Amino acid sequence: MTECAKFVCKRQLLKVPTIEDFQNYRGGHTHKKWAALPVDWRCPCCRRSRFEILTWTQTRMETGRVPTGEYKWLAPLHGHHDHRSHAGVPPRFAQTTICGDCNSADGRAKRHLKLPADFSFSPLELSLFVIGTPHNGVQFDLEVAKKVYESIAPLLPPIPPGAKRL
Repeated sequence: MTECAKFVCKRQLLKVPTIEDFQNYRGGHTHKKWAALPVDWRCPCCRRSRFEILTWTQTRMETGRVPTGEYKWLAPLHGHHDHRSHAGVPPRFAQTTICGDCNSADGRAKRHLKLPADFSFSPLELSLFVIGTPHNGVQFDLEVAKKVYESIAPLLPPIPPGAKRL
């Protein structure tokens, strides 16, 4: 695999927040999760701090697909969970708050590797192939992601027949 294909790259760095920008940030659309986190929280996947996940981001329309042209500080957080639990399979890991970039990396790695949509990498597994850069998102190593999946796939319990799948 070429170096370009091995890593899915981060975005271009546009701006670095000041301490004042950080102190004035209230969590955007994930404000309740932001307020509930301890001050010293770090994403368990990329290990970036609350300050380091803050990025200068172009806003989008309600659909999330069309950029508006305006920029603002954003540090989205997600309750990452095992999607197989939707099909009645016991979850492999507890729901965990992770940064939006790592949550997106989970989905992007699955799409690149053509993995089942209802599979989810755990935060620990994501930490093995995700590399965070302060204020600039994450990149991830597809070769390592593939090896991680191949090591756990044989251990995954089957989804019950007739279960709702993603």
